[in-house]
Amino acid sequence: MRMTKAGDRRRGLVAAALCVAIAGCGGGDDGTQVEEPVATTVEVSPESATLTFINAMQGFTAVVRDQNGKAMPNATVSWSGSDAAVFALSPSGSSATVEAVGNGSATLTATSGQASGTASVEVEQVATRLEMVSGDEQEALRGNMLPEPLVVRVDDQGGTAAAGVSVTFLPDEGSGSVSETMVETGADGLASTEWTLGDLRRQSVLAFVGELTFEFRAAAMSDPPIPDLMFNTVTLSRNDPTVLETVDVMAEILNGGDGATPATFMLGVTVDGQMVETVEVDRLEPDATGTVEFALGPFSVGRHAIDLMLDPDGELEEWGTDNNSASETIIVVDQ
Repeated sequence: MRMTKAGDRRRGLVAAALCVAIAGCGGGDDGTQVEEPVATTVEVSPESATLTFINAMQGFTAVVRDQNGKAMPNATVSWSGSDAAVFALSPSGSSATVEAVGNGSATLTATSGQASGTASVEVEQVATRLEMVSGDEQEALRGNMLPEPLVVRVDDQGGTAAAGVSVTFLPDEGSGSVSETMVETGADGLASTEWTLGDLRRQSVLAFVGELTFEFRAAAMSDPPIPDLMFNTVTLSRNDPTVLETVDVMAEILNGGDGATPATFMLGVTVDGQMVETVEVDRLEPDATGTVEFALGPFSVGRHAIDLMLDPDGELEEWGTDNNSASETIIVVDQ
């Protein structure tokens, strides 16, 4: 039997007491020292997120690692956001969900012990709907401003008004002008401009954001009211008659002005530049249509141009005369 001296026994007791006092000492079964894990890094995933509409949500997760890079799945994690005006935060252990509140940038932070990790959150509304609020289908004297402004509203995907979006108002050719071509939406998502009409009877302004569009329409009036004649359709019975056949012509005429025509007005017909016939057309009220029919021919072999002209002698005052003509071509064959 081995005998232990009193001095050796005292040294052993002191060593045991020191081992108890120092955390992590002598924890292994084989007598090796076991190091207590300490939260050292926090990884937040994803590192960043962009939310494109108000109330949009994004989930995040945090992975806590110790001083040796080993995951600590049971570590306590707390979450915080840098700006409650940008996103709202719903934490749940090592996970969290943010919900878009307003446009801007903010930071999401996950903390465990003395360690923390962050992710950036951007809220930037994207316009997905453009709707007319007011100002469509108005009337005013040509050259005058419409009584009401043109107003549109821009919304994001969630139906929330999108602020700070540039809306373009573009008048069609001959449709006058607008007070502001590019307008930024306000907090209510609204953008507006004033429209001064041009000289055309029917006019339009296109409002657009990217591929989102709305076309405002307006009707100009004259003082006194005047007609505006145009062809709706011109139809030939055939385009390839023989030298023995005639061609029936049917023309539908529209009065697009704000005033009626006289009791009758004339339609002139030319073939290859030579006047061959005039047709009397009955009175047309504003926005009314009328139809005239007549026959032409026979023709010689070959190609012939048939031209129709409303009010060929220029006796009527109209909104415009560039829409008073129509042309057709026939090719005549031998019998």
